[in-house]
Amino acid sequence: MIALLPRLRSFARGLSGQHALADDLVQITVEKALRNLDAFVPGTRMDSWLFRILRNSFIDHVRARRDTDSLDDDDAMPLVGQDGREVTETRLHLADVRRAMSRLPEDQRVVLMLVCVEGMRYREAALALDVPLGTSDEMLMALADGELDEATAERLWRRIETDPALADRFALFADTRHGLQAAYPPEPVPDRLIATVMAGTPASDPVVVPFRRRVSARPMAAWAMAASLVLAVGLGGFLAGRATPPAGATLQQAAAALAQVPTGGEAALPGGAVARALASYDTELGLCRLIEAGAERALMCRDQGGWSVALAVPGAGQDAYLPASDLGTGLIDTALDDLGAGPALDPAAEAAALSD
Repeated sequence: MIALLPRLRSFARGLSGQHALADDLVQITVEKALRNLDAFVPGTRMDSWLFRILRNSFIDHVRARRDTDSLDDDDAMPLVGQDGREVTETRLHLADVRRAMSRLPEDQRVVLMLVCVEGMRYREAALALDVPLGTSDEMLMALADGELDEATAERLWRRIETDPALADRFALFADTRHGLQAAYPPEPVPDRLIATVMAGTPASDPVVVPFRRRVSARPMAAWAMAASLVLAVGLGGFLAGRATPPAGATLQQAAAALAQVPTGGEAALPGGAVARALASYDTELGLCRLIEAGAERALMCRDQGGWSVALAVPGAGQDAYLPASDLGTGLIDTALDDLGAGPALDPAAEAAALSD
């Protein structure tokens, strides 16, 4: 649960527009989740469950205060950059984004926030929050995500060109995403939020603390051996019915295909498979990336000879989409710790690393 705190905090900031209230909402969410862990269904996505709790907590707060238009950020919110002109321009940009968001119904507003802050697809965000979408909005969102076939997309584009209201709505879906991603980047998690989770987590549970990675004393062979056991013993049943990378589409080829693709992007592989970039990290070995190709997820590290596999584990396959934090679990986090990885690179740092 601790590994999800940065994402919960960004989502809460986007909903509330206030740092202090966002932290309060995250703490309330964590406390509710810990009190009701028996309500979580094993095998389902914990992030979706927590996002729904946070959303409902925010709605409760708004109703209690009778303030349904609270999208203004703290007046004293620190902004990146010391130049007064840059700060002013950033504030004006955020104001434009919030005005656009305020035109949406509440349910669609929280869906769009999850899309922008989390990088989810629109349909995925609506499903995570259990928010029904109208047919027209679902089609527009699918178009913005590039999920429509060519003929359907062309028909919808023709409608957008002749319907100003539809064009405005599509622009809102397509353009606001980029503004919100810049407005609400992940930030270091306050100690009190981590302490809340730690206090309610059984000592036997593995705990991963974000933004506090350090080099571990554990030998790298430990997670490498565990990974080999997972692949040797567990793949048979786990991969039943899932698509595997086609012949010739190795993990190295997938990493090479994604070499200039930012996190969240995709690249085509031989045989019609798709590789996805899930996260990038600066490690003691240099640049390492979490990728998904077919039914495998891998931690790939780059050196002068190209990309090599540091760790490969079963993934979601092509019938599901999961953000990087859901990769989870112990092997990948342990590997990143042992490699001395810091937090996932932000878009600017990732772009610089990929261009080296």
